[in-house]
Amino acid sequence: MASRFKKLFGILLLLGLMGGTGLLLFRDVDPLALIGAFRQADLRFLWLAGGLMAAFMALETLKLRGLFFGLTGKKLGLRRSLGYAFVGFYFSAVTPSSTGGQPAQIYYMSRDGEDGAAAALTLLLMALAHQISMVTLGGIFFAWQRQFLLGQMTGLGLLFLVGWGANLAMLAGILALIVRPEPALRAVSGLISLLGRKKLLRDPWELHRRLEQAAGAYGRGRQAAKAHPGRMAWLMGMTVSQALLMYLIPAAIYGAFHLSGFSLAQLLAVQSALTISVSTLPLPGSAGASEGSFLVLFRQVFGLSLVAPAMVLSRAVSFYLPLGVSALGTAALHLLPRKKKSAFR
Repeated sequence: MASRFKKLFGILLLLGLMGGTGLLLFRDVDPLALIGAFRQADLRFLWLAGGLMAAFMALETLKLRGLFFGLTGKKLGLRRSLGYAFVGFYFSAVTPSSTGGQPAQIYYMSRDGEDGAAAALTLLLMALAHQISMVTLGGIFFAWQRQFLLGQMTGLGLLFLVGWGANLAMLAGILALIVRPEPALRAVSGLISLLGRKKLLRDPWELHRRLEQAAGAYGRGRQAAKAHPGRMAWLMGMTVSQALLMYLIPAAIYGAFHLSGFSLAQLLAVQSALTISVSTLPLPGSAGASEGSFLVLFRQVFGLSLVAPAMVLSRAVSFYLPLGVSALGTAALHLLPRKKKSAFR
């Protein structure tokens, strides 16, 4: 009941943020001018932008499937792997700071009889690769286009620095959990014992058993990573490719309006800075912050007359339309028959 309430609250919060963002951002925009700008857009480039997002989701599916197989030797079905990717996108979008995606994926994978601890390790390694790629690409683009970015980030410099620092801290935490999980596991074990003595947990021994399983899975994962460094390199290559696909979407929108004057490297650098700036804000899908930051960072790129339509098209392709598709994909996965009894039971 509580989980359903949290999910409903997240959805309502996202809808409220979407509505409030629309009212705030477009209060001074002429609707006819906005419609006229949309009509200028070249559909070929919009299809390209949609293809970039579809490729992003395809790589997410292949990453999950390939890494899980590398760690466990078990193959995930392609249809279910796509469903797990949809689950991750959907629940990340409707929960603050994208905190709900991985727990939901672990739930559905364990519901289908997969090893829950191995699933958690797979997703942890994917999160590590995501953090490394975002911080690394952000650093590369900032060093490459520093003067240009400093001119674009008027009023958002502090947000960028905070986002950068928070992502570095998250990266350090994930690395510590993978390289030295024992202190964290001991702390969790002590907390379980304490809550058990206080009669606040119904079955602390079962939780200890699951914790031991998780510790074993992390150990196997570290051994697999050491034994197969090529697979870790493959994971990083796939993740960097995903990031670049996402960063290319505003460039495709730029082409849709037949604009020129800014290089592809500059467009990628601006989107990278935007992603880092809003990635740690406690908002579902960074709704509101992403739109507002886009208007600031891309104002010179698109010009005052086209920056609002460009923002709408970019966010529609990279977030709102995939959110709708992911909601349908999550519903479809939920309706699929369970393969066998959950591995968490």
